[in-house]
Amino acid sequence: MPPKLVLVIPGHPSVSLDPEHGVYKLGRASDNDVALEDLSLSRHHACVRFSRGQWLAEDLGSKNGTRLNGAKLTTPAPIGTGDELSPGNLKIKVCDATETGPAVVIQARETAPWVPSLMLAAEELRRGGVPVTEGQRAQAALALLEQVAADLAREGAAESQLLGLLEALHSHLHADRGAILLRDPAGQVYPAASCGGGPEGAAIQIPRTLVDAALGQGQAILLADGGGNDGAFQASASMVNFGIRSALATPLEAEGQILGVLYVDVMNPARRFDREDLRLATVIAHLAASRVRAARMEAEATKHRALETEMGHARRIQQGFLPARPPCVEGYEVLGFNAPAWRVSGDLYGSWILEDGSLCAAVADVSGKGMGPGLLMVTFHAYMDAWTDWASLPAVLLERLSRTLARHTESNRYITAFLVHLEPDDGRLRFACAGHPPALLRRQSGAIEVLDAPGLPLAMLPGQAPYGHGETTLASGDLVLLYTDGLAEAESPGGDEFGLEGLKAVLAKDGERSLLEIRHALVLALQEHLAGQSPKDDQTFFLLRRK
Repeated sequence: MPPKLVLVIPGHPSVSLDPEHGVYKLGRASDNDVALEDLSLSRHHACVRFSRGQWLAEDLGSKNGTRLNGAKLTTPAPIGTGDELSPGNLKIKVCDATETGPAVVIQARETAPWVPSLMLAAEELRRGGVPVTEGQRAQAALALLEQVAADLAREGAAESQLLGLLEALHSHLHADRGAILLRDPAGQVYPAASCGGGPEGAAIQIPRTLVDAALGQGQAILLADGGGNDGAFQASASMVNFGIRSALATPLEAEGQILGVLYVDVMNPARRFDREDLRLATVIAHLAASRVRAARMEAEATKHRALETEMGHARRIQQGFLPARPPCVEGYEVLGFNAPAWRVSGDLYGSWILEDGSLCAAVADVSGKGMGPGLLMVTFHAYMDAWTDWASLPAVLLERLSRTLARHTESNRYITAFLVHLEPDDGRLRFACAGHPPALLRRQSGAIEVLDAPGLPLAMLPGQAPYGHGETTLASGDLVLLYTDGLAEAESPGGDEFGLEGLKAVLAKDGERSLLEIRHALVLALQEHLAGQSPKDDQTFFLLRRK
């Protein structure tokens, strides 16, 4: 008979391996059998599969590799009870199904009334301190609390520590069965530990009413059958059916957060829980909740650190696509600026010297913020590198970019862009726009013109409408400003946008100064407008002036 194995994954529900299922794939992608949001994992990282009577672990060509008991997996290897599988930074225990305790089932809600022997706010019980019962019972309770506190203080996976805690309480209370349920960040409840049970393989049936009262109201509940004579206890129908004579349920609560439920019961008519049992269980549940919360916070911090590292790498890669120095075009000055609102920018500026000596320049902005737009912007830059010589006319180039990007871009993603093509000898400047803010042209005389040729954003309805284009001539001293909406839409604390007028004001005042001084003036004006607020969008602009 094939082995019944369970994968115990810290912070996630355990996974029972069914030989008939065959292959369990693991990774970050949602189409995996075990999908885990851990940045150390590849999209399809590893798998566990059943073959010829045994379970095998296999790495699927992941970036960070997979280890089995500390050794790197290079070929499929058998796994069994007691092994540790480590895809990326995770540590997954392989257990026999019987080691993880009986299955736990939360029953459907019942309409029949039920009356608890005692139901109090768990916080009230915790404030009461340790049980007040004198003699050997009090000493045993204190010893149990010391043991639990010491166990939880040790290093190790929080969820594996919960089983030891539950077993210790189960033994102390002489309970028949016990379970700890946890609530994941999405609000779903799953069994994290269980022990005891009835016949082999029988699931622990937990009344839904108890779970709802503990999770939703923070109530600690005692059900104790007084024999049916005093009316103090009225069991639910399901409890009667399963022979439960007494039960405790108390929330795992820490810092105002209810993370789960601790449950124990007995079926022996001679054993009934009392108020002090409930208080002890509530204090222990609070200790367990503190450990689970700390473990989740550490996991989140680790995830955040890994994300920061990845974002730093992505930012350095993206910075490598920005021009390291302005292009040398005789008779002209060129300067760009990019300041991401996030670690990775969805904006881009670039300039390309073509084979005939002409200059192509662009400023672009991907919808959205963060890693996805940053990667799409790198793709846009690569296409510009490849095609600027092929299509020097901006409108033609925009059409090809739009069609190609649409084939490889999600439907809710698009890019706005403004492209110019300069012929240095006579100053002829052609331009085209794809849903982007218009450019500004400051003449030597001080007059400011708006350059625009409206068209749809790239990858939005490609081929539906041709891109318009415009043309002008740059004379000596004329200055062109291309920019993203992070400048024009920058809002003051009162909600006023910097706007086209704000940009014109800077050009009117400082347009005759050096490009470095103009760049500084633009940045300073934006900072003054934001009045200490952090920008909500990337800020990117490109300056071109004929000497």
